[in-house]
Parts: sequence; structure tokens; C-alpha cells
Amino acid sequence: MSALDSWYVQNGKVYGSISDMNANDDKVDYFYIDTCNNEVYITPYYKDFENFLDKRKIDTNKRDYMSGNNIVAPYQDRHPYDKNYQCPKD
Repeated sequence: MSALDSWYVQNGKVYGSISDMNANDDKVDYFYIDTCNNEVYITPYYKDFENFLDKRKIDTNKRDYMSGNNIVAPYQDRHPYDKNYQCPKD
């Protein structure tokens, strides 16, 4: 992971980008995890990832993975997270 890796946290969903800072190339993978239904998706293809998010009705304004909402300081005031999220009951 590197300081450029960013993600969004929305309820029980986490998605964004991740890279290998030790790799010799600029490989970036895109990921989506839904903690409530155990769905995991990882792809190196940006367009496939965008299509995947479209199918899950993820707002396009919540896809700026270089927003600063990143792994370096996930608890900054501008990006509050609630570690106590409860998945809805069926």
C-alpha cells in the first residue's frame, strides 16, 4: 500500500484503489468489499471496476480515489469513520 491508495467507506461497503509500493511497475488494483454480504471484488481494470460499481448503484461522485481519503490518516476530521457499523437485519 502507498499514500496514494484511497478508498471510500459507506456503511458496510469499502471500495477504492490499492497499489504495491514495492513493485517495479505502477500496478494498481481496484477493490470492493461489502462486509454485510461478504462480497469481494478485485480487478486491475479501471473500466471493469467502474461497470461493477455502476451495477451496485455507487454514486459517481463517490469514486474520486485520489480524494485524500486514504490509508495514511483514515481518522482525520474531514473523513470521519464509524468503526461500530451494524449490518441491517434481514
